[in-house]
Amino acid sequence: MVFSKRKALLLSALTLIPVLSVGYPSGVFAQSALFSKVKEELKSDHLSQSSLEQVSNYVEANPRSSDGRLYLGLILERMGLKEQAYEQLKQAVEYGPDNPKALVELCKEEIRQGHVNGAMVLLNYGLKKFPNQPEMLFIVGDYLIKEKRPVEARRLLEQAYKLDSTLFGLPTSLAQIYLNHDYTRAAKYATMDLKVRPNYDRAQRIRGMAYCGLRQYDLAVKDLKPAFEHDPTIIPLAQALSEAYFWLGNYEEALKPAVFLLAFTSEPDIKNLGPTNWMVKVLRKLPKEKALPMVDSYTEEIAKKFNLAAYYYFLGTVYDNLNYRDDAIRYYEKAIAKDDSLVLAHYRLGLDLEMYRRDSKEALAQLTRAHNLRPWDNEINLAYLRLQDRTYNKHRDVSESIKDWLNSLGKH
Repeated sequence: MVFSKRKALLLSALTLIPVLSVGYPSGVFAQSALFSKVKEELKSDHLSQSSLEQVSNYVEANPRSSDGRLYLGLILERMGLKEQAYEQLKQAVEYGPDNPKALVELCKEEIRQGHVNGAMVLLNYGLKKFPNQPEMLFIVGDYLIKEKRPVEARRLLEQAYKLDSTLFGLPTSLAQIYLNHDYTRAAKYATMDLKVRPNYDRAQRIRGMAYCGLRQYDLAVKDLKPAFEHDPTIIPLAQALSEAYFWLGNYEEALKPAVFLLAFTSEPDIKNLGPTNWMVKVLRKLPKEKALPMVDSYTEEIAKKFNLAAYYYFLGTVYDNLNYRDDAIRYYEKAIAKDDSLVLAHYRLGLDLEMYRRDSKEALAQLTRAHNLRPWDNEINLAYLRLQDRTYNKHRDVSESIKDWLNSLGKH
């Protein structure tokens, strides 16, 4: 292993030292002159190769050192040596003190730093040693939700809840599980955390969506609106809020989350029918002269942070659906300005220019571009060849008419 690479990896592991010193009793690792020296060298960004070698030798000389195994495992995990790392972490838990709280705090720090895999390995080994530690059960269960393993997640979370129902965040994790099949119970669990922290956005989001499922839309918007303002890019949240306002008859309020829903579900070469049709449905309820400036304003808000060329294209299709042709053309042109490789934007722009602007020349240019980008697409080819033939025949018909007229003049 190149020394500079080891240096970088060890430097990233330094941040874990304060966590150990809080949770674990003073051990050989924390007190030894060797590791004090290494810590200082890491702080000063001046590692010596001799110190690095001594760290490795220390673990060999002290095979039952929990701290040594732990740090070696974390370093190996950073290096991508998963199997070797997990074996070290397993032994670190096995040889470690009966202090599950310290292990939980260490894993929380690992997760905060983005090192989720190593933390989950530690926690899984920890659960074998401390099977009734509620916070471990909670963290692992919540992780399993993100991994889309709801059955395992529910088992661990319910076990944690039986052991300690006061753990903040645990009821909300359970609420997320129940949101798939029991809206009443989901709302009940989310409410428990909201009583402790009324502005907890995850609980607000889940309870609001549960209220939507129960068709209690007035209660839903009270939770969903602040959660949406906190993070409007969450797709299920935007969808739920827009639907809640819509069914309450508040179409203006339904429009903004509908715009964000369309924006953050838009990708090139997908149909995106659900969000597109929903946007059309909301806009049909509002006068054009009022709705379109609102859409432009929300679009500008999104564009300050995100480059969403595909969104401009789909917004164009929405306006086409509503027969707002000039606005459709405007957004197709914006989409192409952002990303000239958007085939369908060129295609739809070409059709609109031909049929509604009667601009055959520019329409043919757009269809030619679409054809060149995707020559195997039969629908695009048909439109391209049809307009090409029409343009050619039109010019030929004009030429023949002029020739006939000139011939007729010569006869007189």
